[in-house]
This record gives sequence, structure tokens and C-alpha cells, in this order.
Amino acid sequence: MSASQRRKGHNFEREVARRFREIMPGAQIERGAQAWAGGVDPDIRMPYFAPECKVGQRPNIGGAMIQAEERAGSRVACVVSRRNMGGNRAPQDLVTMRWDDFMEMFGEWWEHYGRDEWVSKETCEIVLGDR
Repeated sequence: MSASQRRKGHNFEREVARRFREIMPGAQIERGAQAWAGGVDPDIRMPYFAPECKVGQRPNIGGAMIQAEERAGSRVACVVSRRNMGGNRAPQDLVTMRWDDFMEMFGEWWEHYGRDEWVSKETCEIVLGDR
């Protein structure tokens, strides 16, 4: 891996950590120790999730999920990826997680916020922002 690829990956990890900090004020969120010591931490150390961050032309989501699961411990493994689309097209940012983890998380969300009503994306953003 070239120095520019490592730099691109580190910058993406910093961006992901910063964006999580913006929506989770007061939570301890930082890049994992493997960023500088080759450790077994997830790319981002944070509550609940253990994200593995990948950026590139064709990020290997399956391989990244295996890495995330190896490092997750009791947290939910997920992959935060950015696919560089080239040209004038904006990068494609995605979050990938196991179906069972998503269903458990969604079920908890439904119990707290969505029960017996249809909740639009706009309403959800307002509710989640007010927590």
C-alpha cells in the first residue's frame, strides 16, 4: 500500500470519527490504536459500534466486515465505506452491517420512536436530533 493510499485511509477515518462526534456530543470517539500501532482495535473506538473504514475505487466490503467482526468485541461490527466514483461524480458513502444486527437495532428504534405510526425521514431526523 502506498503512502498516499494510507494517507487517504487515515483522512477518511478522521472524517468518520469527526462526523460521529458531531451527532454524539460527549461520547468518547477516537481512531483506534491500530492506526499507529498495528493493534486489534476497530478503526474507530466508540460506543455501540465497531466500524471498519474503507475508501477506494472498489473497497472490499466483505473483507472489511471480517476485520470489523474480529475487532468488535461486544460492539456491533459495521463497515463505513467510501467508493470514489471518478470524474465529476460524488463519492458514494455507505454503511454495511449484518442483517441480524440491523434488525435488532431497528426493532429497538421501533419500540422507542416508531410504534403504531408511520415516521417519515424528516420526523425521524427531528426525533433523533432531540434525544
